[in-house]
Amino acid sequence: MFPGQGSQREPSDPAVIDSARRILGFNPFEADKINLTAYAQPAILSYSVAVLRTLDSKPNYLAGHSVGEYTALVAGGVLSFEEALKAVHYRGQVMQEAVPVGQGGMLAVLGEDPDKLAWLCEQVSGTVAVANYNGPAQTVLSGDTEGLTAIQERLKQEGIKKVLPLPVSAPFHCKLMKPAQEKLADYLAQLDFQDSNTPIMSNVTAKPETSGVKLRELLIQQVTAPVRFTQIIRFLKSVGVTELIEVGPGKTLTNIVKRMGG
Repeated sequence: MFPGQGSQREPSDPAVIDSARRILGFNPFEADKINLTAYAQPAILSYSVAVLRTLDSKPNYLAGHSVGEYTALVAGGVLSFEEALKAVHYRGQVMQEAVPVGQGGMLAVLGEDPDKLAWLCEQVSGTVAVANYNGPAQTVLSGDTEGLTAIQERLKQEGIKKVLPLPVSAPFHCKLMKPAQEKLADYLAQLDFQDSNTPIMSNVTAKPETSGVKLRELLIQQVTAPVRFTQIIRFLKSVGVTELIEVGPGKTLTNIVKRMGG
C-alpha cells in the first residue's frame, strides 16, 4: 500500500533528495515547498519508491491512495521512476491551478455513514461531494466554498459534530478538478504505459488492473473521481489477502485499515 498526499516528510537518506533533485531540477522536500501540492506529490513518490527498493518481497497486489497509485505504477513496471516523478509534479501543478487558493477545500467527517454523507451532499447548494472513502470511520468531502459552507450547516442540523477542515489548498477528487483532468490526460498520452507485472488496485473502480492502456485511462478518471480505499481493502480481504504492508512515509493507510478492523 502506498500513501497519498498528507503523508509527506523529509527522508533521512540524502540520496533520496539527490535523486529527486537530479530528475526534477529542484528539491521537493524543502520546508517551504513540501506542503504545496506540486511538491508534496513528487516528495511522497520519491520517499515511497526509496522504501520500496529496500524490500525483496513479491506482493500479490499493489494499491495506492490517490497519488500513491503512481508509486504502484513504478512498482508494477508500468512507468519508470523518472516518468512517474515528472508526471506527479505536473499533476500537482494542474490540480492546484484548477481552483484558486481559498475558493475550495476538503472536510473529514468522522464516524458517519458514507452513503448518508453522499446523499446529504446532493441536498445542498454549491459543489460538494465525497472525495475519499477512508473506512467507515472517516469520509472526506471536497467542494467549493459555497458547497463546504452549506454542507457544514447541514451536518450541524443533522447533529453531526465530528467535522474537521483539512489543511489542503484545493478541492481534490471532485468535478471541480475537471480542468486538471483534461490537462493531465494530454500529458499522460505522451507516456508509454507498460502492462503491470502485478495487479494494481484502481482508486476509481476498487478492482485490480494490469493493462497499461486501462491504467492510464483510470488515472485520468481518478482526478475527479472519489478514492475508494474502503472498497479496495474489502476486495483484498475477499480474495484472501491477510497481510498488508504500507510502503512510504508514515502509517496513514495502516491506521485506516486498523480502524476497519483489519
